[in-house]
Amino acid sequence: MSDESDVEKKPQSNRSFYLLGLFILIGLIGLTGQYLYWKYKGATKETNITAARPMDNKLSLAIHDYDHWTETLPDQKMNVDHDLTSKGLIKIRAVLEAFPDSGMTSQSAKVQRDITTVGVMADSITSNWKSGRHADMIKIAFLQTLGVVTEINDKQQLGAEAEIAALRLKADAIDKKTLTLNQRDAVKDAFRQTDSLFKKIESGLQLKNQVDR
Repeated sequence: MSDESDVEKKPQSNRSFYLLGLFILIGLIGLTGQYLYWKYKGATKETNITAARPMDNKLSLAIHDYDHWTETLPDQKMNVDHDLTSKGLIKIRAVLEAFPDSGMTSQSAKVQRDITTVGVMADSITSNWKSGRHADMIKIAFLQTLGVVTEINDKQQLGAEAEIAALRLKADAIDKKTLTLNQRDAVKDAFRQTDSLFKKIESGLQLKNQVDR
């Protein structure tokens, strides 16, 4: 009789064992799936942040560097070597080069020419310090800057029209036939207004990125 009891207990014991193993297997599959999901999601989020961060940092750092430079302008003297003005234009070019490609119609040929011109003007005013065309070169650099930033603003609709108009007035105020040192205040005003324009554009891009997300 004990043998019959043992026979009856073995199938029940095996069934319980199989069910327990099945539950454990289902649990492991669920935990594995959840782990992979969060790992993939976290990796994707980190990748997106990493992809956006270099661009944002490059632009922000360039604008911050230019902003810091303009803050020192009141204490800086403009000399016949035009080193101060050249440095300012080089910093402007660095900001223009840091703007996202999407903000400049995939780096259109015109935009590239405008940015290159700003750099050329920066080099030209120091390479030939005896030239009487320095004011003309500086004015051209500001007008080319306006061309680049206007295209960014129009394409992205960043709302910087007032700042663009203000810089245009400052650039127009520079008389290309007058020696730069005789209109140093007008040149410094254009540099400062460019700073205000850059910060407005940066703010607009950041706001647009937040809305797009």
